[in-house]
Amino acid sequence: AQIAKTLGEAAASVPGSARIHLALPCHIALLERMRLPSTDRSELAGMAQLQLEKTLPFPIEEVTTDFELVHSEEKESTLLSIAASNAQLDAFCEPLKSRSRVPQKITLYAMHVVASCPPDETVLCVWPEDGQLALAVSENGKLGYAYSLGGVDADTMLTELPGLLLGAEMEGVPTEFGRIRLERGCEHLRQPLA
Repeated sequence: AQIAKTLGEAAASVPGSARIHLALPCHIALLERMRLPSTDRSELAGMAQLQLEKTLPFPIEEVTTDFELVHSEEKESTLLSIAASNAQLDAFCEPLKSRSRVPQKITLYAMHVVASCPPDETVLCVWPEDGQLALAVSENGKLGYAYSLGGVDADTMLTELPGLLLGAEMEGVPTEFGRIRLERGCEHLRQPLA
């Protein structure tokens, strides 16, 4: 394992035969939680696409989208739609593209963080990401909500967290946490969050 400070450094150190899985920071994506009347994945994809066309600040042709199925009930599903501007993705991935290294898979780093959370709990995850503070809610081991704060300091987090949690709760995100998971680099937030 190697640690690189920039994507350019990482791209230069990856062997030519290696498969690349790129995990994006939260601030690159627009996330929207949706409750839709279907449990069929292909139907959900079409419904999510239609909903995104109504809410995105730019044309749907200019974005790359996917969704995470949070949970399904008898005839409806809750999902987290993820959209990223193609121009912003191109700029972010330029160090890889300039070396003809195309990622085989692109996800959000938040998905990796919540995948390691207990599958039977609601967990608030906090970690530093690109000079910002990322917050995510793990619902039974799946990403249910994510947001980036403008700073990594405790004051910014304590000021913005109540409003964020209220907004998340209004979208149907559970906010009664069984635990809070602080990643490396967030030790200074342990006492304020307590």
